[in-house]
Amino acid sequence: MVRKDWASQNSIALSWQEPENPSGPILDYEIKYYEKDHEQLSYSSTRSKAPSVIITGLKPSTKYIFHIRVRTAAGYSGYSNKFEFETGDESKFNYLLFLTSKYDLLICL
Repeated sequence: MVRKDWASQNSIALSWQEPENPSGPILDYEIKYYEKDHEQLSYSSTRSKAPSVIITGLKPSTKYIFHIRVRTAAGYSGYSNKFEFETGDESKFNYLLFLTSKYDLLICL
């Protein structure tokens, strides 16, 4: 099970539990992802040594599909089932910054 820990306009943080019986010590995880309905056009992948990752460079308000697989000395496992998560809406992240003094910053949402 993959969990979305948080999402911003351009990033998603994911985490998951390690597999119960891997075929040896886990070397890393490969995370494959793509925009929903665009798998045939292109996909991206990244690696993580921990059972968590922050994916950056995503589009706001966009649904993405994620698949994860583990790598051990024996090679790669198959990919997980797909997990669908959406990035944040940029209109919800509008704010103004005011510098009230040399060291104070006021954020207005």
